[in-house]
Amino acid sequence: MIILQANKIERSFAGEVLFDNINLQVDERDRIALVGKNGAGKSTLLKILVGEEEPTSGEINKKKIFLCLT
Repeated sequence: MIILQANKIERSFAGEVLFDNINLQVDERDRIALVGKNGAGKSTLLKILVGEEEPTSGEINKKKIFLCLT
């Protein structure tokens, strides 16, 4: 069962694109990890996925689930 689906997520700050065209599908037994350089937008993407921040554009669909930022 899909618990999280993100389509064409984009985030910009002051006209600068941090990331764009992020597509993600997570099934209920999946575990994911984000890896990248400092300032690449990993924390921002996670905050968008849990609803703490809004994407500049794109769509997120999720079931009622607990997402933990650790």
